[in-house]
Formats: sequence, C-alpha cells, structure tokens
Amino acid sequence: MCAGEIAHGPVESTPVGVFDKLYRSNVHANYHLTQTLLPLLKKGPGQIVFINSSAGLVVRPHIGQFSASQHALRALTDALRAEVNEYGIRVLSVYPGRVATPRMEAIYAKSGNEYKPELLLQAKT
Repeated sequence: MCAGEIAHGPVESTPVGVFDKLYRSNVHANYHLTQTLLPLLKKGPGQIVFINSSAGLVVRPHIGQFSASQHALRALTDALRAEVNEYGIRVLSVYPGRVATPRMEAIYAKSGNEYKPELLLQAKT
C-alpha cells in the first residue's frame, strides 16, 4: 500500500497548515506505522519498503513543502536502516517515478501539461 499527500505553491505564501498536513501524511504516518510494526519484524528477517518521490532528491519550484517531506522520509529510511540491520531487517526506499493515477492526472492538469498515461508507469489496482 502507498499513500500520501502532495501540494503545490510557493514557500512564501503556502500556509504552514499545508506543510503540517504533508508532514503528517508523508512522514509522521510512516514513522508511527514503523514503530507499531517493528516489534513483529524483529522476530524474524523481514523488510520495510518506503515509497518515496524523487522530489526529495531534486527540488523544483512550488513543491518545496512536498520535497521537504520526501527528504525527511529518506532521512527516516536511512536512519532506520542503520538501526535495524543487526536484526536482519532490510529497509528500502523505492522511487517509482511518475505513475498513471488520478493524482498524477490532476498534477498534469494543474500545470497545463498534456496528460499521457501511456508514457507513465501503469498503476495496479
């Protein structure tokens, strides 16, 4: 399962509440779920896979809030990997690229670019 939020707007005028919502959805939720499930994973080898965005690696204008949350998720992933390696737990960050979803269609519409789902990864439902 993969879930999260994205928002667009300049850092100068985007309300702090928008940033808080992104952080809660994209970082805090993963943190809480990890803490909840980690005791079970420590009982045997397993893996944790975080679905991340390249926006946390390469920042573009008007998505600074989203990029910050994705960069934080990457930092959480890297720290967790170092902490649980001794238990045989693998921790991965996956950057799937643009996937043909309703959210991606809305992003294209907002930017004024033509949406061509055949050029994107196809989401499995």
